Amino acid sequence: MFKCKDHRKGGVLLDYLLYINPWIKGLNSDEYVSYLNRFLRKRKKRRIAYALCIIGGGLGLHRFYLGRYGTALMMLFLTIFTCGIAALAALFDMKNIERYIREHDNEISLKIIKDIKRKEVL
Repeated sequence: MFKCKDHRKGGVLLDYLLYINPWIKGLNSDEYVSYLNRFLRKRKKRRIAYALCIIGGGLGLHRFYLGRYGTALMMLFLTIFTCGIAALAALFDMKNIERYIREHDNEISLKIIKDIKRKEVL
C-alpha cells in the first residue's frame, strides 16, 4: 500500500501520473492514496505486454492483455486462416506497445478520478 500523505513525494511515478492526467493535482491526500492504490492495481505492465507479444504476438495475446479485443480477435483469425502470415503484425506492435499501454493507463486514470469525484459529490 502507498502511505504517502503528500503527493509531491511521489517522485517519478507522480510525474508520470501527472503527465497522463493533470486532474490528480485537485485530489486531497485521502483521495490521492485511494487513486494510487486503484491505479497501481489496474495499470498494465510493460514486461508482460512485451512477453506476450514475443510469445504469442501472431495470436494477438498482447492485444487481449491490453484490452484491445476487436483487433486481437482479428489478428487471431487472420493468423489461423493465413497460416501465420498475419503474425507479421506483431512486429509492428512491438513498436507500439508503449503507446497502447499509455492509452490504457490514461483511460483507467480518468475512470478512477471520475469515480472518486462522483463519490465526493454523493
